[in-house]
Amino acid sequence: MRDEDYDWSAVPTAMRRNEKVDESPERALKLWLSTGICPDPGMYQVGFSPWLESEGLTSQPKWKHYLLLGADARLEVIAQGWEWKLGQPLAVPDATPAVFGGERAQ
Repeated sequence: MRDEDYDWSAVPTAMRRNEKVDESPERALKLWLSTGICPDPGMYQVGFSPWLESEGLTSQPKWKHYLLLGADARLEVIAQGWEWKLGQPLAVPDATPAVFGGERAQ
């Protein structure tokens, strides 16, 4: 899917009209510090998904279209849900392998 296929208006860190490039990250950081919750975790549920429609899944509410955005790539997934548990995954300093659920990744 193309970026222009998505409505980013509900994403609190999306750049606003007439906003300078450095103002959006500053606004996001202030929001994060004031609430303690990351305002843009990089994971979204896509509403009115053309992909779900093309797969014939729009009439089955258990199926959802998720979009995960990383620094170098994005991933789109159709799934029945997702779950994140504290401690999985935890990024650690550069030279150290990632920690998953308290155990070091091999």
